[in-house]
Amino acid sequence: MTTSTSDHRAAVPRSRGAVLAAPAHLHEQLSMQQLELEEQMRTAIAALQSLRDGSDLVDPDVQEPLMTALRSLDEAERSAREVAEALARIRSGRYGACVRCGAAIQVERLEARPAERHCAPCSR
Repeated sequence: MTTSTSDHRAAVPRSRGAVLAAPAHLHEQLSMQQLELEEQMRTAIAALQSLRDGSDLVDPDVQEPLMTALRSLDEAERSAREVAEALARIRSGRYGACVRCGAAIQVERLEARPAERHCAPCSR
């Protein structure tokens, strides 16, 4: 099914300051992702605590699980921050606008990555 140009323009921001009302499914997806990331952080923190309490952290056998838990925590924290920022943009009515230039972020780009902050040209 093809969408007419005027229908497409009504669904996305047309100029600086005009934003996309976040579709409910993207808001829900971001909310679910936030919960999953919080669980990942709790799991990584528990693993780190367990290693700290039960191991000599300089033991070479502990280094791999220690680094894995640290990487997991770092990645989850970074992703959680991006998701929280996207949810804040939804609340403020700025969702769908590039944070760098203010242009519209393509709907397809937001569908693929709901926490996206930049339009395609600014992400290069």
